Amino acid sequence: MYHPVRKILILCFAGILVGASIVAVADPQSVEAANKVEICHRTRSVTNPYRRISVSSGALNSGHKQHTGDVFDASVTYGPSDKWGDIIPDGTAGGSSSTQVNFTGNATGQAIWNGTDAGSLCKRMTPFEFLTAEVAGRKSLEGLTDAQALTAALGELDEMAANDDDALLAEIGSFASLDGRSLDELESDFRAVNVETGQPSASGSTLQFTGSIDPGTSATITSGFEYSSSADCSAATSVGATPATVTGTASTTAPTAISASVSSVADGTWYVRAIGVTAIGTADEGRIEGACRQVVVNSSLASQTLMATATPSTVQNGSSATVTVTGHEDSGSLTYSLRTGDPCTIDGNVVTVTADSGTCRVTVSAPGDASYNAASTTV
Repeated sequence: MYHPVRKILILCFAGILVGASIVAVADPQSVEAANKVEICHRTRSVTNPYRRISVSSGALNSGHKQHTGDVFDASVTYGPSDKWGDIIPDGTAGGSSSTQVNFTGNATGQAIWNGTDAGSLCKRMTPFEFLTAEVAGRKSLEGLTDAQALTAALGELDEMAANDDDALLAEIGSFASLDGRSLDELESDFRAVNVETGQPSASGSTLQFTGSIDPGTSATITSGFEYSSSADCSAATSVGATPATVTGTASTTAPTAISASVSSVADGTWYVRAIGVTAIGTADEGRIEGACRQVVVNSSLASQTLMATATPSTVQNGSSATVTVTGHEDSGSLTYSLRTGDPCTIDGNVVTVTADSGTCRVTVSAPGDASYNAASTTV
């Protein structure tokens, strides 16, 4: 029997198809439901070891809390049966007495979940992005064939019960049905929308937010940010972003940068995420959340204003640009990161292009110290 989706997926895993993705936009009632918990769900990919998802307390207690094991360690050589554990910051959701998983007292697990780790190992992924990473990982770690890895990965998508995938599941019933459905059809129903949270910074008592929104081909998205004193970004205060809306077109090739700031914020640790609200079709509204990132406000510290430039600013596939930064005042080392899906790689401050078209944005962050607030900028 001819299986169009399987054919497309296998081409992607062989490196022929680049950039295809689908997105599930969560149902608003699911997004706002009480007891929803954001976790880092383990994958079988050592290059993308966690998918950031939101799950109900029921799914958490019946499945994810059994995903025990040490937090992922990039220095470990994992074998076919070796599995790392989920990272669950709220192990008591839904009244369970189970302990937290890889979070309490685990600095590495906390950094990965907060998005402050150097490798950004816990990422939002569309179902197709997860599928691509999972199949490649299972083939490498477990020695499975394309067909075996695809079957296992589709089953894993169903079993993880992510609220993020509710809209897509409502359409198709189960991910196993993808084996007999055209990927092109799904992509026409669910546009590729992605929201990224940049590293927030503080200047005195003012919080400064950055991020980006990829509207896919034709979605119109209302942009914004939320900040909260809770590590999971719950009970948050909303802030409108500039630009207020982002609209994609058939020729959209790059995400749009968004930004905002809020003044008179109390000293302390705050948690920030970018958000986007979009509509699919004519009625189904959805909310997409970026990662929740940490920032410390200390109004007694001096501010530093980072300015970054990339030379050259336009680079061909296979060539590199160097990012130069001024305004770095604190004693810590600068860190450089790319957005998820950018067609580039980064090594220190050197960016190398890996595709014939597209836009890469580098976020430069200074950690702050006893005299200066943390700061970041994007080029």
